[in-house]
Amino acid sequence: METAPRNDTSRSGNSLEANTITQRNFIFDTQFLLSFSYRFNKSNRRNSHNRSKELEKNIFEVEDREVRSGVLGVIEKMDGVTAVVKRMPLGDYAIDGRLLVERKTIRDLAISIKDERLFGQACRLADSPLWTAIILEGTGRDLAASGMRREAIQGALITLTLYLGIPLLRSRDLHETIRLLLYAARQGRAVASGALPRKGRRYKGKRRVQAHILQGLPSV
Repeated sequence: METAPRNDTSRSGNSLEANTITQRNFIFDTQFLLSFSYRFNKSNRRNSHNRSKELEKNIFEVEDREVRSGVLGVIEKMDGVTAVVKRMPLGDYAIDGRLLVERKTIRDLAISIKDERLFGQACRLADSPLWTAIILEGTGRDLAASGMRREAIQGALITLTLYLGIPLLRSRDLHETIRLLLYAARQGRAVASGALPRKGRRYKGKRRVQAHILQGLPSV
């Protein structure tokens, strides 16, 4: 019995077409995977960059009763700062969980001396595990308007700084207070990263030591 001859040409054509389709699918799949991989890696790099920018930001916790002072409105508009408003048990500003700052105008200071709240508050600040500071805001005109004798103010400041060990920073107005807070945040980050103290020769004399420390600070 004779069998029909095979159609090798037809099979060869079908095989060639199948190979072509397979190659096209492979090329498409490869291009898709490469495109997906590029987009995925780009997204990862962007997210990583955003996360690193978030980590570089200074975190300011602001006492909710300080919102009316105007400090918060200025800080929120600044790059590199994240502000969180909350009711704080102590202090007006906590910076990066390292520094606790109490802001007082000269009028506030005079009132807290008169009603005997100042030293109780200062003792709690001194007991804090964080670095602490008081910013005293105002001018000689504000002191005269407070009705408090200069000697009483000086006596209170001596107790706060010398005997309770709380650093006191002076500012003329609200804008200078904001600059002090930002400077403190930057220097605090520098100290936490190991920028201070500086190694090397031990300098003698107050001015030489101060100059040596300043030279070790960033942007100085």
